[in-house]
Amino acid sequence: MNHKKLFSCILLLYIFFSCNHTLPTVPKPKGYLRIDLPSKKYYLFESNCPYLFEYAANYSIVELKEKDEQKCYFTLHFPVFNATLYVTYKELLKNDDIKAFIENSHNMAYEHSIKASSIDKKSIVIDSTKVYGLVYDIKGNAATPLQFYVTDSIKHFLRGALYFNVKPNYDSVKPVLDFIKTDIDNLLHTLHWKY
Repeated sequence: MNHKKLFSCILLLYIFFSCNHTLPTVPKPKGYLRIDLPSKKYYLFESNCPYLFEYAANYSIVELKEKDEQKCYFTLHFPVFNATLYVTYKELLKNDDIKAFIENSHNMAYEHSIKASSIDKKSIVIDSTKVYGLVYDIKGNAATPLQFYVTDSIKHFLRGALYFNVKPNYDSVKPVLDFIKTDIDNLLHTLHWKY
Protein backbone atom coordinates (compact mmCIF):
# COMPACT_ATOMS: atom_id res chain seq x y z
CA MET A 1 0.00 0.00 0.00
CA ASN A 2 2.90 2.30 0.70
CA HIS A 3 4.06 2.02 -2.90
CA LYS A 4 0.61 2.95 -4.17
CA LYS A 5 0.54 6.11 -2.04
CA LEU A 6 4.03 7.06 -3.17
CA PHE A 7 3.10 6.49 -6.81
CA SER A 8 -0.14 8.51 -6.39
CA CYS A 9 1.79 11.41 -4.81
CA ILE A 10 4.36 11.41 -7.59
CA LEU A 11 1.59 11.30 -10.19
CA LEU A 12 -0.28 14.20 -8.54
CA LEU A 13 2.94 16.26 -8.31
CA TYR A 14 3.70 15.53 -11.96
CA ILE A 15 0.20 16.61 -13.05
CA PHE A 16 0.37 19.72 -10.85
CA PHE A 17 3.74 20.88 -12.21
CA SER A 18 2.99 19.96 -15.83
CA CYS A 19 -0.17 22.08 -15.77
CA ASN A 20 1.67 25.14 -14.51
CA HIS A 21 0.88 27.95 -16.98
CA THR A 22 3.35 30.54 -15.75
CA LEU A 23 5.17 30.51 -19.10
CA PRO A 24 3.11 31.72 -22.07
CA THR A 25 2.91 29.42 -25.03
CA VAL A 26 4.27 31.11 -28.14
CA PRO A 27 3.91 29.63 -31.62
CA LYS A 28 7.10 29.11 -33.53
CA PRO A 29 7.76 31.84 -36.10
CA LYS A 30 7.78 30.96 -39.77
CA GLY A 31 11.21 30.06 -40.98
CA TYR A 32 12.74 30.10 -44.42
CA LEU A 33 15.24 27.73 -45.90
CA ARG A 34 18.85 28.74 -45.98
CA ILE A 35 19.85 29.82 -49.46
CA ASP A 36 23.30 29.04 -50.78
CA LEU A 37 24.26 31.89 -53.08
CA PRO A 38 26.54 31.04 -56.01
CA SER A 39 29.88 32.74 -56.57
CA LYS A 40 30.08 35.74 -58.91
CA LYS A 41 31.54 35.47 -62.38
CA TYR A 42 30.63 37.72 -65.30
CA TYR A 43 30.63 37.31 -69.08
CA LEU A 44 30.45 39.94 -71.78
CA PHE A 45 27.20 39.97 -73.77
CA GLU A 46 27.92 40.90 -77.35
CA SER A 47 25.48 40.66 -80.22
CA ASN A 48 24.20 42.63 -83.20
CA CYS A 49 22.25 44.80 -80.76
CA PRO A 50 23.43 48.41 -80.25
CA TYR A 51 24.72 47.76 -76.72
CA LEU A 52 26.96 45.43 -74.77
CA PHE A 53 27.22 44.65 -71.06
CA GLU A 54 28.44 42.08 -68.55
CA TYR A 55 26.02 39.54 -67.09
CA ALA A 56 26.41 36.95 -64.34
CA ALA A 57 27.46 33.44 -65.38
CA ASN A 58 24.52 31.97 -63.41
CA TYR A 59 22.04 33.44 -65.88
CA SER A 60 21.00 32.02 -69.19
CA ILE A 61 20.44 34.77 -71.72
CA VAL A 62 17.83 34.52 -74.46
CA GLU A 63 17.52 37.09 -77.22
CA LEU A 64 14.00 37.54 -78.53
CA LYS A 65 13.96 38.29 -82.24
CA GLU A 66 10.47 37.20 -83.24
CA LYS A 67 9.19 40.56 -84.44
CA ASP A 68 10.98 43.49 -85.99
CA GLU A 69 9.62 45.89 -83.36
CA GLN A 70 11.03 43.62 -80.63
CA LYS A 71 14.52 43.67 -82.07
CA CYS A 72 17.15 43.37 -79.35
CA TYR A 73 14.76 42.39 -76.57
CA PHE A 74 16.17 39.73 -74.27
CA THR A 75 15.57 37.88 -71.04
CA LEU A 76 18.02 36.80 -68.39
CA HIS A 77 16.81 33.62 -66.68
CA PHE A 78 18.15 32.74 -63.26
CA PRO A 79 16.87 29.16 -62.92
CA VAL A 80 18.43 28.53 -59.49
CA PHE A 81 16.18 31.21 -57.96
CA ASN A 82 13.28 31.00 -60.42
CA ALA A 83 13.72 34.63 -61.49
CA THR A 84 13.69 36.38 -64.86
CA LEU A 85 14.87 39.83 -65.91
CA TYR A 86 12.97 41.07 -68.97
CA VAL A 87 14.86 43.74 -70.92
CA THR A 88 13.45 45.75 -73.81
CA TYR A 89 15.30 48.07 -76.16
CA LYS A 90 13.91 51.00 -78.11
CA GLU A 91 15.69 53.24 -80.56
CA LEU A 92 14.96 56.93 -80.07
CA LEU A 93 13.79 58.22 -83.43
CA LYS A 94 12.20 61.55 -82.43
CA ASN A 95 12.81 64.00 -79.60
CA ASP A 96 9.42 63.18 -78.09
CA ASP A 97 10.22 59.44 -77.90
CA ILE A 98 12.38 59.76 -74.81
CA LYS A 99 9.66 61.59 -72.86
CA ALA A 100 7.08 58.96 -73.78
CA PHE A 101 9.41 56.06 -72.94
CA ILE A 102 10.37 57.56 -69.55
CA GLU A 103 6.72 58.26 -68.72
CA ASN A 104 5.77 54.71 -69.73
CA SER A 105 8.56 53.28 -67.53
CA HIS A 106 7.45 55.43 -64.61
CA ASN A 107 3.81 54.34 -65.02
CA MET A 108 4.77 50.66 -65.26
CA ALA A 109 6.80 50.90 -62.03
CA TYR A 110 4.05 52.72 -60.15
CA GLU A 111 1.37 50.24 -61.28
CA HIS A 112 2.74 48.14 -58.43
CA SER A 113 2.14 50.82 -55.78
CA ILE A 114 -1.08 49.03 -54.77
CA LYS A 115 0.90 46.10 -53.33
CA ALA A 116 4.14 47.96 -52.60
CA SER A 117 4.97 49.35 -49.17
CA SER A 118 7.32 51.86 -50.82
CA ILE A 119 9.04 52.59 -54.12
CA ASP A 120 12.56 53.99 -53.85
CA LYS A 121 14.23 55.58 -56.86
CA LYS A 122 17.97 55.60 -57.47
CA SER A 123 19.52 57.69 -60.23
CA ILE A 124 22.03 56.20 -62.62
CA VAL A 125 24.52 58.74 -63.98
CA ILE A 126 27.61 57.37 -65.75
CA ASP A 127 29.02 60.16 -67.88
CA SER A 128 31.93 58.13 -69.25
CA THR A 129 29.58 55.72 -71.08
CA LYS A 130 26.60 58.09 -71.43
CA VAL A 131 24.31 55.86 -69.35
CA TYR A 132 21.58 57.79 -67.51
CA GLY A 133 18.41 56.55 -65.90
CA LEU A 134 16.52 55.38 -62.83
CA VAL A 135 16.24 52.18 -60.82
CA TYR A 136 12.90 51.58 -59.09
CA ASP A 137 13.34 49.48 -55.94
CA ILE A 138 9.79 48.27 -55.20
CA LYS A 139 9.44 47.04 -51.62
CA GLY A 140 6.54 44.86 -50.51
CA ASN A 141 4.65 42.00 -52.11
CA ALA A 142 4.58 43.46 -55.61
CA ALA A 143 4.85 41.28 -58.71
CA THR A 144 8.14 42.90 -59.70
CA PRO A 145 10.55 44.05 -56.97
CA LEU A 146 12.90 45.93 -59.29
CA GLN A 147 12.59 47.89 -62.53
CA PHE A 148 14.94 50.24 -64.34
CA TYR A 149 15.46 52.28 -67.46
CA VAL A 150 18.64 53.74 -68.92
CA THR A 151 19.26 55.90 -71.96
CA ASP A 152 21.93 57.98 -73.63
CA SER A 153 19.26 60.70 -74.19
CA ILE A 154 20.02 60.71 -77.94
CA LYS A 155 19.52 57.33 -79.61
CA HIS A 156 19.15 54.44 -77.14
CA PHE A 157 16.61 53.44 -74.47
CA LEU A 158 16.80 50.21 -72.42
CA ARG A 159 14.21 49.15 -69.85
CA GLY A 160 14.22 46.16 -67.48
CA ALA A 161 11.86 44.47 -65.03
CA LEU A 162 12.72 41.64 -62.64
CA TYR A 163 10.11 38.99 -61.84
CA PHE A 164 10.20 35.99 -59.53
CA ASN A 165 8.10 33.12 -60.85
CA VAL A 166 6.50 32.55 -57.43
CA LYS A 167 3.78 34.17 -55.35
CA PRO A 168 5.18 37.53 -54.16
CA ASN A 169 6.53 37.39 -50.60
CA TYR A 170 9.07 40.15 -50.08
CA ASP A 171 10.52 38.67 -46.88
CA SER A 172 11.30 35.33 -48.45
CA VAL A 173 12.81 36.68 -51.69
CA LYS A 174 14.78 39.52 -50.03
CA PRO A 175 18.13 37.63 -49.73
CA VAL A 176 17.94 36.50 -53.35
CA LEU A 177 16.75 39.93 -54.48
CA ASP A 178 19.75 41.59 -52.81
CA PHE A 179 22.02 39.09 -54.56
CA ILE A 180 20.41 39.72 -57.96
CA LYS A 181 20.48 43.51 -57.44
CA THR A 182 24.28 43.39 -57.45
CA ASP A 183 24.15 41.60 -60.82
CA ILE A 184 21.74 44.18 -62.26
CA ASP A 185 23.89 46.98 -60.86
CA ASN A 186 26.91 45.40 -62.59
CA LEU A 187 24.92 45.13 -65.84
CA LEU A 188 24.04 48.85 -65.70
CA HIS A 189 27.57 49.95 -64.81
CA THR A 190 29.17 47.88 -67.59
CA LEU A 191 26.62 48.89 -70.23
CA HIS A 192 28.11 50.52 -73.34
CA TRP A 193 26.17 51.85 -76.30
CA LYS A 194 27.27 51.12 -79.85
CA TYR A 195 27.12 54.03 -82.27
